[in-house]
Amino acid sequence: FFHCNTIDLNQASANIYRSKEPADDLTKKHLYNKLLRDLKFDLKVDVLKIRNSVLEYEEEKDFEFGAGKINFHSFNLTATSIASGFKKSKLPDLKIKINCRFMKSSPFHVNWKFNVMDKTDGFNINGTLRNFDAEKIATFTKPYMNVTTKGTLDEVHFNFTGNDKVSWGDFGVQYDDLKFTIYKKDDRKKKNKLLTFVAKIFVKKDTKEKLKETKVEVQRIPEKSFYNFFWRNIAEGLVKILV
Repeated sequence: FFHCNTIDLNQASANIYRSKEPADDLTKKHLYNKLLRDLKFDLKVDVLKIRNSVLEYEEEKDFEFGAGKINFHSFNLTATSIASGFKKSKLPDLKIKINCRFMKSSPFHVNWKFNVMDKTDGFNINGTLRNFDAEKIATFTKPYMNVTTKGTLDEVHFNFTGNDKVSWGDFGVQYDDLKFTIYKKDDRKKKNKLLTFVAKIFVKKDTKEKLKETKVEVQRIPEKSFYNFFWRNIAEGLVKILV
């Protein structure tokens, strides 16, 4: 067994890198409920704190163009009631609260909870992002998607509930003067004028100083991680509002 009242990490720095060059592992990726439920020993951590830290994620599709990068600075996380399901019949919800600066600038707040003993692997995750300069995401979108953006996301909020099979919930965004530039596949320094023009026609430039909201529902891809599942909810909400 492993029992601990508090784990407190201060000024940690984590870099997660993933290359898409090797073929994907197509085995099912279990959600955290099941991973903790099926641990073969008694784990109990009352409080986990990560303070004043940095989390970076890099994903590389092609070595020629480099990795797409996103980062979370001033990263503060508090998780409570972390436990395994070993010889248990009931546990309190595992709750995670995150406050950080997305791409070194914009305040990002997340609340995430799930119950380890829930065999549907149910969860809820909600949060807000404010005052984000869309140009800062170019470190990810340019090498990974061959796209850059300009404009301001005044507010993004989400509230998703889901399980191992499906998720649903609310997504909202308020933005100003949003523009996309799409580059040529064979020369990433040159703008693809046709696709950029098409994007200009079909993408709504702003929300006219109002928060636009929509409902989303996404089927989970079992071979993908929770974070892919979460991102696809965000992406569906963006497409519904922007286009």
